[in-house]
Amino acid sequence: MENLKRYQQAKHTAIIGGIINTLLGLLKIVFGFMTHSQALFADGIHSFADIFADIFVVIATKASSQAPDASHPYGHERIETLFTIILALVLIFAGIYIAYDAVMHIMLPHSRQSANILSFIVIIISIGANEWLYRYTLRIGKKIKSEVVRANAWHHRSDALSSSIVLVGIIGSAFGFYYLDPIAAILVAVLIFKMALEMIWANLHELIDASADDETIKQIIKWAKKVDGVLSIHKLRTRLLGGKVFIDIHIQVDPYISVSEGHFISRYVEIILQKNIDNVKDVVVHIDSEDDSLAVSHVDQCSREKILQHFNERCASLTNFSQIQKINIHYLNNQIDLEIFFTDIKQNSNKEKLQHEYSTALKNFKYINKIFVWI
Repeated sequence: MENLKRYQQAKHTAIIGGIINTLLGLLKIVFGFMTHSQALFADGIHSFADIFADIFVVIATKASSQAPDASHPYGHERIETLFTIILALVLIFAGIYIAYDAVMHIMLPHSRQSANILSFIVIIISIGANEWLYRYTLRIGKKIKSEVVRANAWHHRSDALSSSIVLVGIIGSAFGFYYLDPIAAILVAVLIFKMALEMIWANLHELIDASADDETIKQIIKWAKKVDGVLSIHKLRTRLLGGKVFIDIHIQVDPYISVSEGHFISRYVEIILQKNIDNVKDVVVHIDSEDDSLAVSHVDQCSREKILQHFNERCASLTNFSQIQKINIHYLNNQIDLEIFFTDIKQNSNKEKLQHEYSTALKNFKYINKIFVWI
């Protein structure tokens, strides 16, 4: 449902952008032809070309909003990341076009346009419309956390800058300062290059699983530690996917709580992180009885089956062996603690004696550390 709403908002901005670009394109081409303004006519063609960018955004957000499936269990958000990079490349080509056009104005005096009041009015409308599109699209892009929509917003800003160059040329020509237009154009092209390269760099980082920013990581640690039962946090990993944050976190809990309580704590951590940190899509919580980033591996220790086999061989003849209800095994600090639970034993049974008897029987077992007896 959230993905559908996100797609609908992105689609709405693209449709508005497409309509405005179509009207601007027609306006600039008609008046460019009427006033013999090559620059205005070219800017009209540019506006029509921008319609493809709006279509591009719709396709990208639609594809990235698809729910996870068997082939893509993490979702399709990276489609949006890839499309954002492509749109940034389009911005680079737009910058190249602006710079090329500026050089042509310097080299070819006949390409300089003459001042005309109709051209002036049309280009002012174009600048105002594109600037409004930029602000509106950027606001929606930030709201729905969509990089491709934000990239399209900057594309609208580049259109406003491109039209501003035409305006500078019109004003400059009125006063005989023909070179104001190409100089301003080259400066704008540099700004567009810079913006597009920053956009590509950020999204390339996302494609190679870059982590979330430092502030987000601080917030993850802060909120996870607030959960009752979390003793410490270690092995925190994050990655970005289509602007969404995926979290993989290890938390240490009391080693003697039940599995179900540990699961409850992990679910609580997951919920509190998704509730309090923006743009978190998925949280994987690992429950640890100790800090496994420091602890020695238990790879060479015995399985439960082998431990119980050894226990039965050593303890079958001991007091109240038949009254053992269950045995809990705790793997801690590369050693093993055993909890032995007895039932149907008289209240005056000597707990300390039983613990000593079973501890003595198991003292030569390599990994046994402590024996706890419960009656």
